[in-house]
Amino acid sequence: MPAAGTIIHALGAKLEVIWTCLYRADKIAHPSLRGLAQATGINLQTLKSAKQKSSLTEANALKVAELAGFDVTDTRWHDSNISISQRSLPEKSYPGRDTIAAFRSLMHRTLDLGGTNAQLSTINLQHFDKRLAKFQLDASGQQFQEGEGAELLLTVNLETSEEGGVQFGFKRVRVELTLPSTERLSVQNRLGRDAPYALGTAVLTAVAGDLNPEWHLTASDGVLVGEYATSEDSLGILGRLDIGDTIVAKLFAKVKYEDLEIVSGDGDLSANQEAVILALFEQSIPSAKDRPGWLTLAVQTLEVRRGDH
Repeated sequence: MPAAGTIIHALGAKLEVIWTCLYRADKIAHPSLRGLAQATGINLQTLKSAKQKSSLTEANALKVAELAGFDVTDTRWHDSNISISQRSLPEKSYPGRDTIAAFRSLMHRTLDLGGTNAQLSTINLQHFDKRLAKFQLDASGQQFQEGEGAELLLTVNLETSEEGGVQFGFKRVRVELTLPSTERLSVQNRLGRDAPYALGTAVLTAVAGDLNPEWHLTASDGVLVGEYATSEDSLGILGRLDIGDTIVAKLFAKVKYEDLEIVSGDGDLSANQEAVILALFEQSIPSAKDRPGWLTLAVQTLEVRRGDH
């Protein structure tokens, strides 16, 4: 009876990465499955069958890994924590650490071929009113290897405003990230997770989890005025990014008196003044789809793109 094999996510694509990288590194004569079979001593039909079934025996996996120079236990080759039923999922919805991009990065590093440079680019940024709030999330222009992570930096500028004879500002705003629907992407080392983080005259607190991260920026006293930026420490590390990944960042507040603060007068609004303020916040960024009582101050869409374009 032939030895049982291990189901490996995207084995066919990974074998192609291997023979392509080995050929570039002058370690095999032909960039093909046949060339890989000859170099490893594995029967070609055996490799063809393994590629078709996305399954490789331990002995043959060791032969391939030895030739390619990687550790067969590396989770970028095979993530054993992922159930067999999930290993055939498409790359974009696959939750494991052994994506094609992550494995390609491993091979490029192992064979000193250089990686696929990537960068986080803003493709759309909308503000409710820049006089009231400005927002920017970025990776400070840094480039990283596809399959790896990027440090996020946050900049928020807030001012008070006057409507209907009432001056008001925000004592708290919230930042939310919406990640692709896969467990592959998460934000690690979130600033303010273990303890509130002092940011100028405010404190930053991380809430929710790594897969649905959110932060609250709260004034230590009064309202938020001026610039608040994570210049010394990153907001978090957005990990395991692949080309084409899209992230949506949102700056928002609950305006029905929870995050809003009246900064002039006695705070006792007339019915007309209250109506003016609430009417202002009934407007919204068209794409935001705010719930009643909430206001999106900015929406930013970021995409992982090749760094050499």
